[in-house]
Amino acid sequence: MPDLERAFTYDTEGSPVMLIYKKPSQVPTFRLKKPTIEAYAIPLDDAWMFSRDHYNPRALVKVFYRFNAAGQPMHGERNLTYDEAMFAKCEELCHQFDLGLITSRKMAEIASLIEDGIDDLVKMPPQAEKDRPKDIDGIVEEMKLI
Repeated sequence: MPDLERAFTYDTEGSPVMLIYKKPSQVPTFRLKKPTIEAYAIPLDDAWMFSRDHYNPRALVKVFYRFNAAGQPMHGERNLTYDEAMFAKCEELCHQFDLGLITSRKMAEIASLIEDGIDDLVKMPPQAEKDRPKDIDGIVEEMKLI
């Protein structure tokens, strides 16, 4: 996917997390401020949702609907097949990162980007207690993309 990249880090508990983020623009452009999300986090506990082999169709999947008037994302939970769930997550990424028209090719590239990183996420060891930042500011400043 030309607009998105994948990286790995740890959450506040030391569990592995995959981050999907939009590449920074190389050319400075003028944009009106609007609500944006810097990265989409996929924690290890939610990795099953992005793997066809481990997907549980009876589980409730959090689905993005739209942004409300205050700019906050609105979600709901539904039972979905694997393809429906992956479509919903890819659509959510397209909206959050303002990727323009949602096409089947773009959806396939996003799904592929996520699926290809699941093995690396599962193989990551938990972060050692001594390496964890003690406060939220430390997490932001010391975040290491692996």
